[in-house]
Amino acid sequence: MTRRQREDPLAFVADRRLFGDLVDDDRFTSVYRVALASLHEHGARATMQAAVDGTLTRRAA
Repeated sequence: MTRRQREDPLAFVADRRLFGDLVDDDRFTSVYRVALASLHEHGARATMQAAVDGTLTRRAA
């Protein structure tokens, strides 16, 4: 799954049995992509801090 997710960032949430139509919600997927990219680039601690600070979602706009 990790390798597939690097190629397709939405691979995890594309499982409709688990997440339903969430993958079709552009408001969700734009922020999800930013968070996932931040996790890969900056790690969990920095990503969580950006989410708490409110700066993570600004990157998705």
